[in-house]
Amino acid sequence: MNMDSFIITVGEFLHMNGSKAHFESARKNYVIPKYQREYKWSDERVITLINDIKKSSKFLGNIILNMVDDYYELVDGQQRITTIILILMALFNRNKSISKSEQTEEQKKIFGFLVRDRNFILKNESIGDYVIIKDTQICINIENGKDIYFQKDRFDTLFMLIHEHISIINDESIQDFQNKLLDCPILVLIGEPEGREQDSIEEIFLDINFKSQLLDVANIFKGYCFKNYDIISHEELKDQWTNVRKYTKQFEKKFGYEENRETCEYLYLYLLSVPESYKIPANLSPGGSHYLEEKNHTQTKELLEDMVSYGKHITGFFDNLANSNYIFGDICFNANSHENDTERIKSLRAMSLTIMQSKEAQYYKLPFFMLLHFLLKDDKVSDTLDFSMLKVLITNMYIYAFLFTNSGKAKNKTMIAYNILNKIHISSTEIIKDVLTELKVIRRDFLSEFALFRSYNKAKCYAVYSIIDNYTANDNFIEKVYSLHNGYTPEHFLIHDHKFAEVKWQNEANSFSFSLRDLLGKPDGKNYKVTSYKKQTINYLILPKELNEIIEHDDVVSKIKVIKKHYKNSKKDLPNHIDLFFDHIEGMPIYIELVELKSQQKNQDEIVEKYKDFINTYFSDENQGALYYKLGNQFKSTFQNN
Repeated sequence: MNMDSFIITVGEFLHMNGSKAHFESARKNYVIPKYQREYKWSDERVITLINDIKKSSKFLGNIILNMVDDYYELVDGQQRITTIILILMALFNRNKSISKSEQTEEQKKIFGFLVRDRNFILKNESIGDYVIIKDTQICINIENGKDIYFQKDRFDTLFMLIHEHISIINDESIQDFQNKLLDCPILVLIGEPEGREQDSIEEIFLDINFKSQLLDVANIFKGYCFKNYDIISHEELKDQWTNVRKYTKQFEKKFGYEENRETCEYLYLYLLSVPESYKIPANLSPGGSHYLEEKNHTQTKELLEDMVSYGKHITGFFDNLANSNYIFGDICFNANSHENDTERIKSLRAMSLTIMQSKEAQYYKLPFFMLLHFLLKDDKVSDTLDFSMLKVLITNMYIYAFLFTNSGKAKNKTMIAYNILNKIHISSTEIIKDVLTELKVIRRDFLSEFALFRSYNKAKCYAVYSIIDNYTANDNFIEKVYSLHNGYTPEHFLIHDHKFAEVKWQNEANSFSFSLRDLLGKPDGKNYKVTSYKKQTINYLILPKELNEIIEHDDVVSKIKVIKKHYKNSKKDLPNHIDLFFDHIEGMPIYIELVELKSQQKNQDEIVEKYKDFINTYFSDENQGALYYKLGNQFKSTFQNN
């Protein structure tokens, strides 16, 4: 590939009329192709650029262009050029006349750098037509349907930020700032392909940036893809890479995946799920050599195709779960015959969503995601999954997910269930049975050192009490999954999530309220115990939302009475975790004394002091240890002989 290189100013670059006449007059604008990454500059970096230009014109680095049809494709430099364009748009708006409805002379000058032959100078294929010019005002307007990498909010926020920093430049300095911006020099490299055997513009981009460590993980990966592909297939590759980027952004939005300079979790976690790259580091360069370095065109193509298929399958399954009519018919061959089993299907959807949505850990998801991928891409696998086995599979994946996150080893890569992944990749007709066998082995290992989390976590509370209360060993299934969506909410049983942590004491002779914050706080007013106690798991029960609202500020004796009455009237047994809590509390001598106060003529100070003793005793290290021990045993006994 021939490369033409030259240094020009930003103004000359935007006019496409550099003094050395390097630009072809037939070309009308610059295009950021959709296979390129989304806008990544931070607010700080944008502000730094603006402040630097206030001082003087500065060299803005390399811009790499590719000649395509009647435009220049922006291969490298999109972050800088996009930022410059947005600054010029803000300058255009800043120069608007208050009294006139037509462009000022200052605006006309800037307009000449933004529009060429009636075309906006910078097109971005990943967000569509994002600029609206209304005579004397320019604004950002990105349509959701065209925003393939979810950049709308970022662009709106960014443009507002730039506006703010342009608006504080005083009138005497604004023209000087504009001139300095347009005078900033850049090094432009333009490539024009001459033959298939020569390096592509993307390979040159990789060489320039990778060797100076300027690229992030995703762009390095992309560069190697272009290097490995035959140049005649680069258009096909661009489409594939666009899909990879699309699913990268969807995994970030839906599942909490992350992407930064050091890692791209979509690429990284997919590769961690593939046998030949189980131990790959986050930079995708094991032993200092990039994962793709020795791959040929076919191998790279097959990898990308499967990666895109994987993304399509996982996001599609996730989206289906939000549909109340979804019955798992795409992965379970006889699901249609169970379409009237609505409660169990509802529970399966809830468990699946919980597995997929947690953002505090990702490694435990890998077996579930890869198994879904195989079920959806291979009929031979999905044809082995009947409804009874589907229930057991998702239930055990849900239990595994909880045990993994509860273990405190969520960021430990050695905890990845490689044995399950191995069974999946063998792709035999026994995949489901083999995976279930491995899940039970893993569960036994987790249970051997199980200790319930002490610091409250809503997601974990929902999960552990769903299992304790609703898991049936005979069916190997969780009949009901607690969630706010299903009408259940964590009840702050003893220390309320309220400004004053108010308690309402009532009996036949007396009724009054008092503040736990005042009661348990230090003399100087700091509520050290209230805050500490409120964060403990044993401060929470899972209750129906409507019941929770009724008892919010009641004292503990009244709460226990009301909760028991609710379940008795509903002709239901107390859920296991609530029964365990109540049995433990009712066995505490200090609680028995508190109950007795309900039938005695005691003054308010005596009652409040006794309540304080109960709270401090309940949250004492000794009592907490005993209650957590009981809860842990209750959880483990759920799987006895299973």
